[in-house]
Amino acid sequence: MLENCRWFLYISRICGCHPHTINEQSTVTNFRLLSGYSLIVLVVYCVAAYCSSGFATACSKIDLGCVLQRVNRYNRSFYMIPSILFSCLRRAKFEDSLITVHKFDELLKHHRWNIANGKRNKKWKIDCIQWLAIVMISSAWFLRVVLGSLILKELGVKNQAPILISFLIQIITRTTFCFELVKFYLLYDALRRRFQHLNLYHCLYDATEYLTSYYSPQLLCWIMFMLLDVVTYIFTVLYGNIQFSSALLVCDECITILLLTLQIVAISRICHLTCNEAKLLTTTIFSTETSAVKDNDLTIETIELAIYLRLYPLRIRVYSLFDLDTRFTFSVFGIVLMYVVLIYSYID
Repeated sequence: MLENCRWFLYISRICGCHPHTINEQSTVTNFRLLSGYSLIVLVVYCVAAYCSSGFATACSKIDLGCVLQRVNRYNRSFYMIPSILFSCLRRAKFEDSLITVHKFDELLKHHRWNIANGKRNKKWKIDCIQWLAIVMISSAWFLRVVLGSLILKELGVKNQAPILISFLIQIITRTTFCFELVKFYLLYDALRRRFQHLNLYHCLYDATEYLTSYYSPQLLCWIMFMLLDVVTYIFTVLYGNIQFSSALLVCDECITILLLTLQIVAISRICHLTCNEAKLLTTTIFSTETSAVKDNDLTIETIELAIYLRLYPLRIRVYSLFDLDTRFTFSVFGIVLMYVVLIYSYID
């Protein structure tokens, strides 16, 4: 399971967000030492969040856009703080998920079935995909650094050093947060691939529940922060300060909105696909057009589990507040768009 995102696990550990096991075979992890390092990195992120600021920190008048900008000044650097805190506090759930998935892989080997991710034969492909994702994420946010420097030159800002330092802090934080999201995506993608097997769903069901319990507080914070970011940048584009008006600045803000939107869509989409893959068992068993009932691999336990999944389908629930899936994402963006249009028409 961890082979799909091993390089992202190393990056996450350097960033202080993964004081957990990286090698699935190892049972001993120096959690105290890693958690101590994570706390040190947490202090660094807190100092960086305090020192960071944005282009539009000065407001000509107090309105909703101004309030959002001032709140967002600190929100931009807060992505990693809850990730580090909850990864340390919820460590047991992550380890339980790994143990359960490892049990599933051992049962696959016992029955002489192929493991879903092809760990040995496709290792180089998995590494290439991970490095390609790392390069693409770094390039996307590096583009914002280039745009930021061009914006400062166009606006004729004299004292550029503090603004550049603050901007670099924000970009580094956003880049490391993107790596965390990709790690989340690859972990659930590994579960989704294993759900393609007909048997042994009970292991994967438990592993998904453990991993969801581990990520629930982080997901709640991530979604809140990203939505606040999106709304703030939308209001900045619509009601930007005339003093800082620039075509490059608007382009930079639109790119940021696009990247944040893609992040929200990606994490909700992989959760949706994982749950749908689990539901295929019930479709296979209860379908009248399939010959799965005649298959020797179809046991009484599998049929009972299919009935259970039909009554209680697998869902990625965030603290029992909402299901993280594609419908949730479109609903949220629909509500955000509706309120932006209403406020825009009201002000006009």
